[in-house]
Amino acid sequence: MIALSSCASLVTSYADAVAAAYDVDGPFVERVAAARAAAKAAPGDTAAALAFGRAVDQAVQVGALQRGKLTAADIDDAAGALDAASDDRSQALAVKGNLLLSAGRVDDGVAALEASLADKPNLWATPRLFPALITQGKADRVLTHCRAVRKAIRTDEERLALLGDCHAALGDSTWASKEDQQLFAAAQAQANARAAAERAAWDEQRAQERAALDASFSKPNGSGGGTASPAASGGGAATVSVQIRCTCGKTVPVFYGDKPKYGSGTRSSCSSNSVSSKTFGVGDMMWLIDDSENGLGSVSVSSATRTIEVGCTSISAR
Repeated sequence: MIALSSCASLVTSYADAVAAAYDVDGPFVERVAAARAAAKAAPGDTAAALAFGRAVDQAVQVGALQRGKLTAADIDDAAGALDAASDDRSQALAVKGNLLLSAGRVDDGVAALEASLADKPNLWATPRLFPALITQGKADRVLTHCRAVRKAIRTDEERLALLGDCHAALGDSTWASKEDQQLFAAAQAQANARAAAERAAWDEQRAQERAALDASFSKPNGSGGGTASPAASGGGAATVSVQIRCTCGKTVPVFYGDKPKYGSGTRSSCSSNSVSSKTFGVGDMMWLIDDSENGLGSVSVSSATRTIEVGCTSISAR
């Protein structure tokens, strides 16, 4: 019997081999180099520091650090640029905290994210801070942050984003006001109804396709009068409701589909500092693209995906 550790090692080795063969890390490392140069050319510039931090974070998330394409020095350089950001400290600290969490520096990441919330209550820090605090057994801190951030936000979209983060971490929304609980329950009901409708539509489409396939294969049998058709199988595709957070300070173009520019799909946009929700099928892809529809980064939605964060130069899923 092969030990589980050996199996895990084989899977990791295979994944690394595939990444090397297809140069998965190359585009991400190139973006890191470009973002580093921009940040170095404009020390203290917040936009450049944010772009650098997010570029390194995304490269870490795809495994570039694990495969040696990035080093701890790259993490430190990006964190240093974010520390030197001249304004919007809360967002800079949030990006730094997310980067440190991705790099496995959990305590430092949590500290940076909590410093972000201390500087100014915001929604940049909450999606990854709350699960980290729960893992550390600090649900009381999550509750404290939920209440503090709630006092600072006003729009329904912001309220729903916070309620979603808090509910995912704490398992309920009883800490919130009755009005907020009703808003969240209504949003969940709408999302569930939308997902059910999309599943039903997909199931109907699959049923029609199976019926057409059966009809195309139907033919008289040898004894006459009867028909035979292959057994149909399969079910509806799974769907998942995902919150999309647009953290860039400007509207950026995005693409829903397998391949932008040359493939089928839908071009759209992500408005500055907005939060919205969308229902995806498991396996669906979302891309951040440039004005010429070249892909800058992409995520594939899994059944566990809850949030997609779209920055100015990067996109990531959690």
